[in-house]
Amino acid sequence: TILMVAIIFSFITVSKAGLQLQEKVFYAEYPPQRKYVMFACTLVLFVLSLASVTTSGFNPFIYFRF
Repeated sequence: TILMVAIIFSFITVSKAGLQLQEKVFYAEYPPQRKYVMFACTLVLFVLSLASVTTSGFNPFIYFRF
């Protein structure tokens, strides 16, 4: 499922609707309130991602032991 989401986000601008969405999201001028809301959402997603990584059993640093 993660691969499918990655493929969709990678190739979304192939269609005309995807290009319009990109223009609206990345190149539009936002009011200050929306910037604060987007920053808060980004911060929440970062904290959730950090919590997910720290609670998983995968430890990539095991390979750096000499």
